[in-house]
Amino acid sequence: MPTITTQQLTETRRNVAEMAKQEYLSKFPSLAEAVEFEEQCLSIGDEHLPPAALEVVQAHADGREFTASSDYWAWLTDEVETSRGL
Repeated sequence: MPTITTQQLTETRRNVAEMAKQEYLSKFPSLAEAVEFEEQCLSIGDEHLPPAALEVVQAHADGREFTASSDYWAWLTDEVETSRGL
């Protein structure tokens, strides 16, 4: 059985996250609207955010560059669909 390296696993996770991000962005007619919705979701209070969103909030607070996980983008996509009654 072939083994996967840590680098390959990291790259795969990045690719999956990027696909999930594109899925989220496709829900909006413009990037500005997607960013506005994201900011609204992140402003509801830390106690209401899933762990993946808390990681993003903390990275921004620390001034770190951070690649959001596919779980984060999936959560945002779910929030869009819920807000639209889908």
